[in-house]
Amino acid sequence: MSKNQDAGIAMSKHVARRLIPRRGGLCLLLSTMILVGTSLGASSLSLPDSEKNQATGKVEVVDTALLDGRQQVRHSVDGGQGEPESSIWLSGLATDNDYEPRISIDDAGNGCVVWWRDATIAQVFYTHRLGTGNFSPPALLSEPSESSEHPEVVIALGKIWVTYEIDFDQARGIAITGKIGESPEPFPSRTVIHTTGFTGTLDTRIHASLDALWITWVDSDIEVGWSEYEIETEEWSPPRFQNYEEDSVDSARALIREQVLGN
Repeated sequence: MSKNQDAGIAMSKHVARRLIPRRGGLCLLLSTMILVGTSLGASSLSLPDSEKNQATGKVEVVDTALLDGRQQVRHSVDGGQGEPESSIWLSGLATDNDYEPRISIDDAGNGCVVWWRDATIAQVFYTHRLGTGNFSPPALLSEPSESSEHPEVVIALGKIWVTYEIDFDQARGIAITGKIGESPEPFPSRTVIHTTGFTGTLDTRIHASLDALWITWVDSDIEVGWSEYEIETEEWSPPRFQNYEEDSVDSARALIREQVLGN
């Protein structure tokens, strides 16, 4: 996608694949939409993602909005009743549009926000926060020479994990990287779990439950691919596939979850 294309077109093509925030129930969703609608008086063009900070009891929301002529990532805290307690901009001084921010917060209140930037080569960025501290300056997460989009983030098993999609010439790759949250070191080089020639929306997601961590993506018109993190070896399993030809992607993801958790 061209770095100069209209923001509305970019939104319809890329961001509209996320219809509602991933985490939380109806109350969290309504709070998120009210909060974003009132925050900073800016027009939001990116659908929000949100998570409740268990350390503070408050909902934290990330989205993008138009500021100084470009889409920038903002972080807002809901002080109650959908009213923004605070809002800050996270994108930094870049001149390109940012899209699809995602947030994850652990039980101690440590947080990480990721998004992708529509530069000449699309890139994934991140910022993190320890406890009640400030977010760090945005930093490049993806490889500089690889076109990378659609990141997802989760804090689990003592690390910040980020998965995203790499656009190779004739295929797309499912990438994963993880680092200890308290470490000032950057994310290590990504691991490509799988490459696919599927031309539809991959909708790559990362999931965590208890001591389990796994990634899913739409690999074809009939299969959802998945890979599980193996704690003993600290490696990701070879990709496996769940058929959804006679059902739905969500149903396939539910079956994968059962397999991972042994339900």
